[in-house]
Amino acid sequence: SSPATVTVSENTLDRDGIKAKIKSFVDAYNAVVDTTRGKLTEQATRNPTSDFQAARGQLYGDSGLTSMLSRLRQDMAEVVSASGINDLGDLGIAIPKATGTSSADAKAGKLVLDEAKLTAALDTDFTAVKSFLGTFSKEVESFVKVQTGGSGIIDKRLESGERTVKRVQAQIDRANERLDAREKRLKAQFTAMELALQNSQTQGAWLQGQIAGLNKSSGQ
Repeated sequence: SSPATVTVSENTLDRDGIKAKIKSFVDAYNAVVDTTRGKLTEQATRNPTSDFQAARGQLYGDSGLTSMLSRLRQDMAEVVSASGINDLGDLGIAIPKATGTSSADAKAGKLVLDEAKLTAALDTDFTAVKSFLGTFSKEVESFVKVQTGGSGIIDKRLESGERTVKRVQAQIDRANERLDAREKRLKAQFTAMELALQNSQTQGAWLQGQIAGLNKSSGQ
């Protein structure tokens, strides 16, 4: 029934939240690089004594993982849009060139975040940053789905590997069945041979007894 006063505060940008999410992305990307390179360079263990050792080196130099990592690096450097923010470098996210005295991380192609440059980009044109990240995140999601997500490249390789394991296991089972059947036949044959040998020995002893009796009779 009387006028009401509404105070609206100026909308502020959560810069710390945005930086935290971008840093999480950088860390996740670098973790993928480390894990993939680790598997690509992991060599098999000679004369393994455990399942863990036997599993080592299965992806050494794997062409599929090498291709995935190469494509991922390319996507990180591609221009996404032309709205003032064109690539990750405009946000302070860089892939150092592996030249000269570059560090091991640089040679591996890991990302580095320049927070000062990111802050400047947010202060200059947040709308352009938002537009870029929206488009970029969709492209990253698309890449991930191509690799995995139920029907991606990695999923199909896993399915193929599982089929191979089942096929080999079936072959092992059939070989074991044949070996078991052969073992039973050999045991049966051995038992028959032992029985025949026993009968032969018994018959031989009886014949020797008969011959001995005849000799005694002849002597008399």
